[in-house]
Amino acid sequence: MPSNSPSSESGHLPREIHAYTLRSTAVASCFVRDALTMRSTKGPEFFWLGRVPCLKVRLVGMIVGIQARETKTWYTLDDGTGVIECWINHNEPMNPKDSSVVKCDAPPAWPNPQVSACVYVSGRLSEITRKEGTERHIHVDEIEICDFNRESLHRRKVAALHRDYYSGDEPFFIPPLQSIHAPTKPAADSPHNENGVATSRSAGKHNLSSPQDPAAVSSAPPKLRHPSKLKSKDISSATFMRYVKHYMEYHPFTLQTDDPSLPTYSLSHLRRVPELTMLARRTVRHELKKRTHADKASGKKVTSAKPSIKDELQSFRDKMKRLFRFAIVKLHEEGSVIVWPGPPRFAATQTCAEISMMWNSQVSSDASIFSTSSVSELPADDLLDLESISDVDPNEDVYVPATIPFLAGEIESKMRTMRNRLIAKSKHSEVDCPRLHPNSPPLRPQASESPYCRRCFSQCPKADDILDALKRDDDRWQRIGGMAVEEALVHLKAESKVSEVGDGRWKLKS
Repeated sequence: MPSNSPSSESGHLPREIHAYTLRSTAVASCFVRDALTMRSTKGPEFFWLGRVPCLKVRLVGMIVGIQARETKTWYTLDDGTGVIECWINHNEPMNPKDSSVVKCDAPPAWPNPQVSACVYVSGRLSEITRKEGTERHIHVDEIEICDFNRESLHRRKVAALHRDYYSGDEPFFIPPLQSIHAPTKPAADSPHNENGVATSRSAGKHNLSSPQDPAAVSSAPPKLRHPSKLKSKDISSATFMRYVKHYMEYHPFTLQTDDPSLPTYSLSHLRRVPELTMLARRTVRHELKKRTHADKASGKKVTSAKPSIKDELQSFRDKMKRLFRFAIVKLHEEGSVIVWPGPPRFAATQTCAEISMMWNSQVSSDASIFSTSSVSELPADDLLDLESISDVDPNEDVYVPATIPFLAGEIESKMRTMRNRLIAKSKHSEVDCPRLHPNSPPLRPQASESPYCRRCFSQCPKADDILDALKRDDDRWQRIGGMAVEEALVHLKAESKVSEVGDGRWKLKS
């Protein structure tokens, strides 16, 4: 059953937990029964195996069925605790995570296990909802034929993990990023799981079963690979949209959440960012190459009349502008940015060092020429692109990223407005609460152990109530989802501005 408040299992936001489950060290060794019964979550997809979140799993079992299709092969895996379908995409090379696998230039071919073979499987767990109900299967990243001794070893390891790591009442805290560089895979008889995490509470230098202080976990903003270092296979319109979102959310001025003058972003402003301009140019070129190859493969005739260089350059720039507009529209539709109703507040020009903090430090020295406030230092192509941008339209729409801290401030203000309306309507506040002030006129108390009476309790809104109020009072919140509101409430709770009073209701502390 989906969990309405997955953050109650941990001190982290759901999107932070989802990012953790994508780490190579977060793959969970488990039984098929665990994969079928893990609790799913709303919003970012991941599962709870006891107290531990996961998205990718490791299984060892016997192949009891095979269905070979044109693009996929389905394997039915049985480990004695349950049966689950695992599928392989023929167009994807195997991606082994085991450091003991010898690297070679060509990607390893998929093995061809037969029925009754014992296999080791690692892959991503997915849940699909159909008319008949929900189904779970595994998109295989790695499959390996093994002997039955490994199955026995795997069962002992998983049993130890359930006893010492997956179970327990303590909340889960994400380990620091430096812990993901685990040196090697543990030995078979070592009291560690296959993630390199100690399963014994007294063993190992870093024991995830022991709770950590969330403040000790690195809060540094994530960094994307510099656009100049992206491989061609990774370039697409979706990648470009992700980079635009990253720039807006993690701009040095945006991260200053205490500053009331949160910067706004417009289409013209984003088109003047050198890194985004360069990535837009690479994306358009990549798409044009793909179309050219597709036309040649299909035998489509290319028009003989070639446009002039000036017209061709203008067409290329128009495509880049449409790509920026596409990214903004999509981000607005998914609720990642909202239209800012007030006057624009553009961030001041940043230095090379400040902007370079947004990109992976491994390429900062090579890419510093792209992170500069001086246009004269840019490469020739970027210089032409920036010079061709028209002047800023004073009536142009401006946007702000719907970050959790920003949304939290809006929700706090909305909760205060809702509370004042309810108090004015019911003529009842905490001052009149018989549970908080015994000398007040008696009211029928709530049946639960809540410290508030029924009328005070009803004045505490749920996340859905807050979302409905936001959408009802202002159209700019129409695209915001319930998960974002829940994350903002968790953020306010961490700042001791709201408290959870039960039944999914939240109360302002002041």
